[in-house]
Amino acid sequence: MSLEKTHCIIEIDSADRTKGEINDFEIVLKHPVYLNRDRQYFVRFENIRLPTSFYNIDKNYNTLKITEDPSGSPTTWSITIDEGNYTINELLVELTGKLDDASNGLNEYTLTISDKTGKVTISTNTTEFKIVGSDSSLNHPLGFEANTDYTSTSTSLTSPNHIVMNTKRYIKINSDIASNNHYSRDLIENIGCVVPITEARSTIQYYDNSTGYKSKMDNRHNIKHIGLYVRDSNNKKVDFNGVNWNCELVIYEWRQ
Repeated sequence: MSLEKTHCIIEIDSADRTKGEINDFEIVLKHPVYLNRDRQYFVRFENIRLPTSFYNIDKNYNTLKITEDPSGSPTTWSITIDEGNYTINELLVELTGKLDDASNGLNEYTLTISDKTGKVTISTNTTEFKIVGSDSSLNHPLGFEANTDYTSTSTSLTSPNHIVMNTKRYIKINSDIASNNHYSRDLIENIGCVVPITEARSTIQYYDNSTGYKSKMDNRHNIKHIGLYVRDSNNKKVDFNGVNWNCELVIYEWRQ
């Protein structure tokens, strides 16, 4: 007969971190958790409270590198927009001003979005231009593929994808006490929980997860310290702008 029971519940609060930052830290437990050698243990993140204090345009998504007149006399420069929460129109206005300033009179830029398709069109009044994808983290929010170059045709360029203003559509909480259990296109991760972000900005995203999946723990005889890190859907660190988060780490014991 298989038996499962709750072995212990560990309260996690990023404010109690021993070292590191809010999105990547370690906690040393004042009272270690001891595990039986003849048992298998699983872990689940429950009662998660994440502040929605992050920006949709942060340092992971705020740069654009442009080469003007790429087939003639190329000139390359980069722009960086301020971090913050932007609406679509606010983002396009901010980008237009930055692009015009960086072009230094060679081009005037126009950015529009289609109400029908949700795709962004960038156009100039003089020369062709190229987006240098390897140095353009704004590619993703603007609907362009990451790390991909795009060159205008007839001084106009339309994104292949819908604009993405919700750069934090879900958040992954990873922990070093979970085994590598999550397979994606690029890597294998020890993900403890994936939290969908549905709440408005500057509030609290609560996620119960008491019926979510349990992650098998790696082989160990005790837990003295726990490492945790938080990433967005593109594996970028989530900047909570100084606001702490918390959850419960529930250890389940299973035996036959």
